[in-house]
Amino acid sequence: MEDRPVTTALDAQYVSVAEAADLLDVDPSTIRRWIEHGTLPAYRVGRRYVRIRKDDLSRVIAPMPAAKNAATNSTGGDEAHGIVMTDEDQRLMFEAIGRARTLRREVLAKRGGIPFSPSWELLDEARDERTEQLP
Repeated sequence: MEDRPVTTALDAQYVSVAEAADLLDVDPSTIRRWIEHGTLPAYRVGRRYVRIRKDDLSRVIAPMPAAKNAATNSTGGDEAHGIVMTDEDQRLMFEAIGRARTLRREVLAKRGGIPFSPSWELLDEARDERTEQLP
């Protein structure tokens, strides 16, 4: 007699985190995050195992909303959140970028062309100083 795993009605209704991830083509950490945030209900089986109902998996799959305006530009538009930049918004944004670039050139000229240190270096120095001050 051949040893085969026994399939029960419960096996057909529930899947593991790894199986759920495979079914949705996402990483298992995504499934765990959805469970943690309450987006996806899950059930503990004993102390160690977590199972997800297949019906609950189908509920996290939803159609994406259609774009409101097919002629939206790609300059900062976020159609999924209903944010679309007007021509005036774009003009103001580009002016601000231009002013920032001018200011950067002025600051660099005052510093003799020497840029500021990367922030991570400054943070490391501050952390080292603080560590030396500790008892």
